[in-house]
Amino acid sequence: MNSPEGRPERGVNGDRSGIVSRVELWLQSHSDLVALVAVAIGFLIRVRMASRSFLNPDEALHFLLMNRPSVYLAYKTSLTNAHPPFFFWLLYFWRYVGNSEFVLRLPSVLAGTALGWVAFKWVGDLFGRNPGFICLALITFSPTMIALSADVRGYALLLFFMASALFFLERAFQKRSVGMMVLFSLCLYLAILTHYSALWFALVVGVYSLLRVVSGQLPARVVRVWLGFQAGAAAIYAWLYVTHITKLRGSGIEQEAMRGWLRHSYFRPGEEELWDFAFNNSVSAFQFAFAQDKVGAVMFALFLLGIAILLVKGGDGEPTRASSRQLGILLFLPFVVGCAAAVFRVYPYGGTRHSVYLSLFSVAGVSFLLAHLPGKKLWPGLLAAMVALLGSHLEARPLEFIYPENQTKVLMSRGLKDIRQSISPGELIFVEYQTGVMLRYYLCRDQVLPFEETQEQERIQEFPCGGYRVVSADLWMFTGGNFKAVFDLMTRKYGLGPGERVWIVHAGWGTDVQSTLESRFPGLKYFPHQNFGENISIFQVAAKSPPS
Repeated sequence: MNSPEGRPERGVNGDRSGIVSRVELWLQSHSDLVALVAVAIGFLIRVRMASRSFLNPDEALHFLLMNRPSVYLAYKTSLTNAHPPFFFWLLYFWRYVGNSEFVLRLPSVLAGTALGWVAFKWVGDLFGRNPGFICLALITFSPTMIALSADVRGYALLLFFMASALFFLERAFQKRSVGMMVLFSLCLYLAILTHYSALWFALVVGVYSLLRVVSGQLPARVVRVWLGFQAGAAAIYAWLYVTHITKLRGSGIEQEAMRGWLRHSYFRPGEEELWDFAFNNSVSAFQFAFAQDKVGAVMFALFLLGIAILLVKGGDGEPTRASSRQLGILLFLPFVVGCAAAVFRVYPYGGTRHSVYLSLFSVAGVSFLLAHLPGKKLWPGLLAAMVALLGSHLEARPLEFIYPENQTKVLMSRGLKDIRQSISPGELIFVEYQTGVMLRYYLCRDQVLPFEETQEQERIQEFPCGGYRVVSADLWMFTGGNFKAVFDLMTRKYGLGPGERVWIVHAGWGTDVQSTLESRFPGLKYFPHQNFGENISIFQVAAKSPPS
């Protein structure tokens, strides 16, 4: 059918097809610009998240570990924690910039923002620009990646160093460059010194590099540089093993993790089947990466399909590029190695931030599949990624089990104001370990406090903080099963008489602490005071119930 002017009638479908084609063409020709805009938006989102919430107990603990008179003492104190020293060294010097929540989180904000761009370039080198663009979208706007980028912990830096190492490694092979191999090795070293999960990354990258080297894709001079720096990585791990890891093996930290909150991330022979553990925890790792159970399960299926395509496709690749089979091995091997570590009860595997190193490979595999299915068109895969991200944000689960509305700085400010108005300096404040860490940050962060590992025989310790007498138990969290024993011990230690009141402050993980204790120990007398959201509570308990 012709129009009155004699031109063919395009119709509605033709108009839509033309618009889609123009959008596709514009995206392809302006991908770097769009990527930079996406990165800038991601930065603003991370800034907002980093500036609106108070620190959680782990974040406050990281600050206290490095808040020492010298970098050497900061390093010595960091040995009481289960992480390598680089992030603590960084925080030690960064605190001179400032010690507010936002300033302390800024290194993670910057690293998490840059991660999206570096991953965009790395995946683009591996699979092409379309998968790289999808990878950028998934990393920049994933609820998990955003949360880790607004955290006073080393996970965002770990992922940034990993992505940078992978990017420089690929460029070293493509350009046969000694300089790029040096940059790869330095980024690998920084990842190793940031988090112990980088061990599995180092093993995987070592296997992948060896496959590329054996296939003759590097000149001898670059191979020699690679071998020399690999020896350096082994030396770093030997140093970490002697000075730190040997002290962690069998320690209370490790046992508490394996028997407590990370119990399901280790294989338990006799309680579950090996294949069930491998499958369920692999799905859980994707659910953590995408912050939502259904989205994570779908992404796991897409990832497996993408890996299957790469492994079946095989091929020798170009002289300076990896074959599809080598790329399939690179993306799938981290899950095999990580699962094996959990089976042998060496390191946790599953839906936990300790396995966040898997996220980079997860997103890369999914990005390849979403770009591969529609052929050369970008928009279908990008649209699918955005739909998945929307689903993640609509039902995202908080990483730290504190919902955002309960972690606003306004609530913390009100709680601190109430402490200053209601509790006199001479009165005792009895806290669990996590709350003691929080009070040390929020009441006396400018005061360098003694911060030694609590001795086993010292279940109760007092520390001065902002003019208050704070007494801390050696329990991470008060529960119905542990409170009465340490409370009675504290009352005996301080000689408190019948009916004498003690302030209990709770700030951190755990909700409705007073109701929990009242239901378990009704013999104690409780005096309700104030709650500020679900995770900050202030109330009083009588030392002993007076005789009737």
